[in-house]
Amino acid sequence: MSKKVRVLLVALLAVVPLGAVTSARATDPPPAPPEVSITTDRPAYVAGTTAYITIAVTQSPGDNDPLYIHAVRADGTAFELTGADPADGTRTEKLFTDIGTRITATVGSVSKYVDVRVRPAMATGPGGKYGWSGRYAVYPRGAKPMFTSQSYPKRPGQICLRHQVQRLRAGAWRTVTTSGCRLENAKGLVSWRWTGTHPSRVKFRVRATFGGDARNLAGTGTWLYFRLR
Repeated sequence: MSKKVRVLLVALLAVVPLGAVTSARATDPPPAPPEVSITTDRPAYVAGTTAYITIAVTQSPGDNDPLYIHAVRADGTAFELTGADPADGTRTEKLFTDIGTRITATVGSVSKYVDVRVRPAMATGPGGKYGWSGRYAVYPRGAKPMFTSQSYPKRPGQICLRHQVQRLRAGAWRTVTTSGCRLENAKGLVSWRWTGTHPSRVKFRVRATFGGDARNLAGTGTWLYFRLR
């Protein structure tokens, strides 16, 4: 190699940074986002019961983002189910149910939600003139029985209830009639009279039914058993 070439090479190495002639060191990968899951202990609930919501969080080593649990009810109201806490592992929260509620768990940039779906609780009682024989409400012969139902939550002017009557025949309960839909009154009650002529000494039962809306799932109430003398 000529002296002139050697001098040129030395000069070139003097001005070129070392990193330009060596491979660049690979940068560390960004930390993985947290893993978040949120589940309920049942697919649906009867109003007045407790829902258990389980949140599981896994974060990268060294990360300690807080957990936020936010609830939005079907009527639009919102609240925090719990305060911010270090989020890693599994925790369970309780929610008293009345109407549908969406629960969202957020850790860092990751959010997951679950819908708590709720059926109204409904009960039916006898009205008018009647007595009791065991579990059966007993009406006079030829009566047109009166029934009153209510729901929880009560929603006057919003929840519309029907009454379904069944008759025991050949060892099986069979639907005889279903009433029209009536809105709850100011006290959250719906009254209905079963008109017509009905046989005596026949076992019947009646319950309230609800078709569902944006706040509550469709559902049925408990049976009231009755007969005519």
